[in-house]
Amino acid sequence: MKNSREEGYREKVLLIDSDHQASVTRYFHTNILPPENSLPAIYKEDPVKLCPQIIYSTEIPNLSIVPSTMYLAAEEPLVLSRIGPGDRMKIFLDNNAQEFGIVVIDNPPALNVFVNNNLRASDYVIVPLTPTAEAFEGVNILHSYISRMRTINEELDILGYVVTLMQERIPIQKEYKKAIAKKFGDKYLGDIHQAAAMMKAATKRLPISIYEKSSRSAQEYSEIAKKILTMLQKRLGILEFAGDKES
Repeated sequence: MKNSREEGYREKVLLIDSDHQASVTRYFHTNILPPENSLPAIYKEDPVKLCPQIIYSTEIPNLSIVPSTMYLAAEEPLVLSRIGPGDRMKIFLDNNAQEFGIVVIDNPPALNVFVNNNLRASDYVIVPLTPTAEAFEGVNILHSYISRMRTINEELDILGYVVTLMQERIPIQKEYKKAIAKKFGDKYLGDIHQAAAMMKAATKRLPISIYEKSSRSAQEYSEIAKKILTMLQKRLGILEFAGDKES
């Protein structure tokens, strides 16, 4: 990660959609992209160092995206038989992401070869959890997996946990939220409530912070983002990120 104090400078962010369902991609691309112009390109027969054609600018300033596609699922059973199956994401980032200060990878809800690639290439993990028994108990499996990944990537660390799809009117969810907050202490970053505004923003293909900035969900995302930046500042020894003073 890098920092600049130049007036008007903002960190450039690269968002990588690593889920074949392509939920993040649909916010920015309405058409299904061919494999050679989306994330599957880095998982083809031979490792590809330079792959700039899969990085797209978005209408949001300083945000670019590597889109996913349903074709990614077709690559999963084939990747392990190819050269460097676990290093494809790292190779891609090392050779194509130098201009970006922050890279965010959206992972699928599975521990597959793509998640393996992403964890090898990452410094930090942010874990989303629904306030349910399955998620609360299942997080131990993720912890075990990340612990094994540290034998390959010693820098990998869990930055924090976020409760998603929170519904206060359901008593059991409130109990699990309390349990999650207690279990993870300072690493509990907050919660995102389920809201109609989120669904409406999705149908309009807009981030909630743009669709309805004053909504509860937008404010919750903003507060969590600020916490993440503060934690990164402390860990990286950075005084401030460009744009920190803006809300």
